[in-house]
Amino acid sequence: MFKNIWMCGIKLLIIENLKYFRKRYPRFYNENVGFNSVISTEYNFLCSDNYFKEDELFKNSKFVLSGISESFSKSKVLVSSRYVEEEQYEIFKLFLSLFSRIDKKEVSLLLTEYLRHLINFKQKLENGMRNELPITGHRSGPCIPGITRLFVNAEGDFFPCEKVSELSKSCKIGTLKEGFWRGKVENLLNIEKITHDECCNCWVYSECTNCARHCDDCIAHDRKNILDTCKQVRNSVEETFKDYTVLKELGYDFCIKSEEDILNSTEKEEINAPILAIGNFWIDAQNESLKVAELIYDQMAKIGYRVAILLEEELIENVPSFSNNILNINKRIKKCEIEENPDLIIVVVPGNIVEVSDKLCGDSGTYLYMLSQSISIDSMIVNIPYFTELLQESQNVNNEIERIVGIKAYINVLPKYLDIAVSEEEGRADYLTLSTNFIIDKINKIDDERLYCSDDYESLSSLTMQIIDELSSYAGNNEVQEINNIVIEDVEEKVMEIIKQIGEKDCAIDCLKNESLFGEKIKMRARDMLVVFFELEKQFDICFTEDDIKDYTFVSIEKISACIKKHLNK
Repeated sequence: MFKNIWMCGIKLLIIENLKYFRKRYPRFYNENVGFNSVISTEYNFLCSDNYFKEDELFKNSKFVLSGISESFSKSKVLVSSRYVEEEQYEIFKLFLSLFSRIDKKEVSLLLTEYLRHLINFKQKLENGMRNELPITGHRSGPCIPGITRLFVNAEGDFFPCEKVSELSKSCKIGTLKEGFWRGKVENLLNIEKITHDECCNCWVYSECTNCARHCDDCIAHDRKNILDTCKQVRNSVEETFKDYTVLKELGYDFCIKSEEDILNSTEKEEINAPILAIGNFWIDAQNESLKVAELIYDQMAKIGYRVAILLEEELIENVPSFSNNILNINKRIKKCEIEENPDLIIVVVPGNIVEVSDKLCGDSGTYLYMLSQSISIDSMIVNIPYFTELLQESQNVNNEIERIVGIKAYINVLPKYLDIAVSEEEGRADYLTLSTNFIIDKINKIDDERLYCSDDYESLSSLTMQIIDELSSYAGNNEVQEINNIVIEDVEEKVMEIIKQIGEKDCAIDCLKNESLFGEKIKMRARDMLVVFFELEKQFDICFTEDDIKDYTFVSIEKISACIKKHLNK
């Protein structure tokens, strides 16, 4: 009891010190303080994960996750089925976040290091690419003793890291008084000589993580200890290869620069998220643009798309240099893409595209041109008030947009009529309000599929679906395979068929429909589920939402089938 109270007191003291340090030195804390989280695999994963997610102290921190080591232990470390299920599901969510299918905020903090591991793995593969094996080689594990890291115990003794035994004579490499013992360091650097013959014939040679902590049990069974861990090391490297290959085949780009590098660069960055610009044909309709943006946002959010809206004040600065403004717009949109991972970015364009008359002037499309020079606009909605020459003017709008941006635009006809005489007299736009039904009636009489009225729900829904079609085309999605006369009752059978295609045993799939696919009876991996996930969307022409996949119980044939049926019934 007293021991537990003492441990709780130590924990609270550490937390309070960390909070003080973060408050006093926020930049240093965010850039340099990380956490090595050692958790027990005997219990569930989400318990530890939720602890860190719920505390603001760990919001932007870096984590390294590891289980309890069996080194120098008399008992074997237990791994529960629940732990494996939850960990694999969180890795699955991590993979989904790479494709902007789930918000990064929902991803486990404890697994962010694994993404860095995959990126480093890719870089190492590229840097070490070779056509033939070198004549000579050397394997000493991932660390250089005393350089990569150093562990100093309470007595002032030096060890290569905190994972080796403090009772080990071979792993003690110096003291505070005497410094490093060079001979001991060289012995640890040359541990390959202990298993030289086996290492020469091992395919994991260049990626081996076997190190000093595996070659010493304080009794000098060095050779046996190293060879006992070889299978585990090979399995780990093989899993990394498989994860990397699947992500690469699905189109994930591992060549990602840091946010700081991007924002400080003097070059324009490529924006991967599609851009929808909303602008005005004439002046003083800025509120209409924001209204349309919010309507599109709501419509797309309902069917599972993440949308970000950027306003004028978030993009335009009063700087004298035209080129600087273009670069600033590009960086701010890229920052939004990095931080929010949206499926679509809506940019509300200030100003107007053309002049109403000599007395009612605006910027004549300056901001739209500036935006078009900073990024590639993929779709555009232009707000125009109603007037008699609607057919002729809608074509003029598209001609002007195509001249500036190079794309055709959707025309949102506002239920307003511009009173030019009054507007010129007062020096500002003056509108008369019209009924939405009147506008819809006029639009229906004109054969122009790009004319809409966002004030009408059906018209807005149609516009949204057209934008989504354009997004699919922009994202380079493969053509959806048609499923003719699909019967809801057949969904479960189709799901099982897709899962079997990745190599799962027929008997296990047929008998365990309500079991977790990550459980000990089926044992799917996160990468397998990622392939199934995208194949299901393609085959059924649906889009799973964050609400569908936020709970790890989603990963069973029964639950997945229920989600698909829900989407097909919409």
